[in-house]
Amino acid sequence: MNDISLGPSPAAAGFEIARPRTNVLWVAWRQQRFQVLTSLALIGAVALGLVIFRLNLVGALEGLGTAGCVPLADDGPCTASHAPDIPDQFSTIASLVPLVMLALPPLLGALAGGPLFAREYEQGTQILSLTQSVGPVKWWASKIAAAGLPVAAGLLALGLINEWAMDPMSSFAAKHLLTPGFQTRGITPAAYFILAFAIAVTAGIMLRNTAAAIGLTVAIYVVLLLLLGLARPHYAMPEQFRDSVPASEGQPASDADDSWQLDYYYVNATGEKVSPRTDGCQAEDGYQQCLVQQGIVGAVMEYQPADRFWRFQATEAALALAASAALFAAGLIRLRRHIT
Repeated sequence: MNDISLGPSPAAAGFEIARPRTNVLWVAWRQQRFQVLTSLALIGAVALGLVIFRLNLVGALEGLGTAGCVPLADDGPCTASHAPDIPDQFSTIASLVPLVMLALPPLLGALAGGPLFAREYEQGTQILSLTQSVGPVKWWASKIAAAGLPVAAGLLALGLINEWAMDPMSSFAAKHLLTPGFQTRGITPAAYFILAFAIAVTAGIMLRNTAAAIGLTVAIYVVLLLLLGLARPHYAMPEQFRDSVPASEGQPASDADDSWQLDYYYVNATGEKVSPRTDGCQAEDGYQQCLVQQGIVGAVMEYQPADRFWRFQATEAALALAASAALFAAGLIRLRRHIT
C-alpha cells in the first residue's frame, strides 16, 4: 500500500502554530471578584443609608418650614425657635457618616491592594501566572484594573451621593471646606481609595508580605492625608474681609461666615499686623477704645470662599492621583526587575 502524503507540516511550510492566549484580565477578575463584590456591597449599603437619611431629613425640614434656609441670611422660619432643633434629630447619623466615609477608602484600599501581589509571592504562584503567555506589565495592569477600578467607581458614586445627602444640613452643619466634610464628599473618597490602593499594591510588591503591606499602607496613608490637609489652605489665594475696629472681642459677621476662615488679625494704619494688649486697658475705656489707643485701625479676616469647594476637590484629587501614579510606577519597576 502506498503511503498517503498529507503535504508538508505547517512548521515546515513556514507557518507558526497559534498558541492559546490567556485572558489575563478575566483570570484576574475571577481571583478578585469576591473581594470586589464584597466591597461594592458595603458601598451600596452605605449609599442606601444615605439616601434614606436624605429623604427623612428633607421631610423633617419641610414639615417645620425650614427647608432651604440659609443661616444669618433669611428671616422667618429660618430663625424660628424650632429651627436649631433640626440637627439634633439627625445628629447621631450625621456624626457617624463622616467616620464611615473617612474609614472606607483606606480600609478598602489596603485590603484590596495589600494581598494583590504579596499573596502571589507568599504562595509562589507569580511564576505560574507569568508562564501563561503573559508578560509582567500585562499581569500587573490586569490585576490592578480588576481589583481597583470597580471599587474606585463605587466610591466616586458614594462621595457624590454623600454630598447630595448632606446638602440639606449645610445650614446647620460644618462647612464643606472643613474637615471632615471635605474629605468625605464629592470626588475625594475615590481619590483617597486610589491613593491607599497604590500604597498597598506597591508595599505588597516591595515587602512580599500581606500583613506588613497592609500595616505600612495605613501608616503612609495617614501621613499623606495629613500633608494634604496642611496644603489645602494654599490651593488658592485666600480672600480678605476688612472691617473697622470691633466694639467687642470676637470675629465680625460677614459674607464669609459660610466659608473657611483661615486667619483673623488686627492692622494698624500702615496695614501691618498688630497684636493687641487688652490687659493694660482701663475697664471704662471699652474694648474698641482700647484697640484704637494701640494704633489699631481695623480687622482683617482671611478666608476661602465656600464656592471653591469643587475647585479644591479637583486640586486635592489631582494631587492624590499624582502621588498614586508615582507609587504605581515604583511598584511596576520593582516588579519587572525582581519577578522571582
